Amino acid sequence: MENETTRKSLIIVIDYLSTMNRAYKESSKMADVAEKEKRKNMKEKMSEEDIENRYEDAMQSTMNVPVERRLLWQEQSIPHIGGLTPVQYIDSIESIQDLVELVSFFMAEDMVLLPVYLQEKIKKIESKHLPYLHEALSCIRPTEDPDVKALNMAVLYIIQTLGLPEFFPGLVKILEHIPYSQDDRLYYRVSSQLMLIGEPVLDLLLQTYENLKSEDMKQRVRIPIIEIMKENKSDRYFKWLKEKFRKTEGVDKILLARDLVMYGDSRAVTAIKGYVERDKENISNAWYRHYRGYIIALGGFVDDLDEYFDVDFDEED
Repeated sequence: MENETTRKSLIIVIDYLSTMNRAYKESSKMADVAEKEKRKNMKEKMSEEDIENRYEDAMQSTMNVPVERRLLWQEQSIPHIGGLTPVQYIDSIESIQDLVELVSFFMAEDMVLLPVYLQEKIKKIESKHLPYLHEALSCIRPTEDPDVKALNMAVLYIIQTLGLPEFFPGLVKILEHIPYSQDDRLYYRVSSQLMLIGEPVLDLLLQTYENLKSEDMKQRVRIPIIEIMKENKSDRYFKWLKEKFRKTEGVDKILLARDLVMYGDSRAVTAIKGYVERDKENISNAWYRHYRGYIIALGGFVDDLDEYFDVDFDEED
C-alpha cells in the first residue's frame, strides 16, 4: 500500500503531465496558425523581411507557451493534495528518499523538462543527504524492472543537476557494470553525463579503460573518451589514441582507426597509411576499404595504396 507522500507525488506528476500536454497542444495549434499566416503573407507579396519577422515573432510566442505554463502551474493549488501548490508540496519534502521517488515518477514518464521549482529544490540538497546518493549511485546496475530503471534515472538526474566532482568516480564505475549490448538507455545516459562533464572526468575514464579486459567493453568506454578528447585536443590525447591504434590488431584496429577519424587530427593519416603499407599482405580488400575511407576523411591521399589491392576504386569513387 502506497504511503501518503507517494500518493501526493504521483498526483503532482499526473497534474504536471496533464498541464504540459495541454500546453504543447496549444503551442502546436499556434504553430499551425503561424504557418498559415506566413503562406497568406507570401501570397499578398509582403516583403521577405516582414514575412520572416512576423513569422519569427509568432513562433517565439508558440515556444513561450510551455515555459509560461510550467511557471504558472507550480503556483496553482491542487485540490487532491490538500489544496497545496506544487511549490508548497515540493518545499514540504524533507526526506531524500521521497525526493528521489518524486523525480523517479517524472523519469518513468520520460519527462525532459521537470518543474522549475523541483530543479531548484534539487540544487539545494543538503550535504547530509549526499551519502545516500553515493550509495544509490553505487547500486545502479542494468535491470529490466521499470520502477528500478526510473529510480536509477532519477539518481543520475539529481547527480547531474548537482554537478559535484565527488560523484565523478561513481559515474565512471557504472560503465564497468553494463555488459556490451545490455541496457543501452543506461549506458547512453551515463556516457552522455560523462561527456557533458568533459575533461575533469577524462583521467578516470582512461584509468577504467586500461583496467578493462573485454575489448567490447573497452570500445564502449572509448566512446565518451573520444568525444571528450576531440573537444579538448592536445598532443597527449592524440598520442594516446595513436598508441592504442598501433598496439591493436584485427577488427579492433579498424575501430581505433575510426576513432582517430572521430578525433579529427590529420596527423593520423601517417599512422594509418604506415600500417597499411607495412601489413598490406595481410589486409583484405574489404578491410582496406575501411582504412581507405578513413585516410580520405582525414584529408590524405590513397592512390599509392590502391595499387596494392585488387579493386577498381575509381568505379567506387
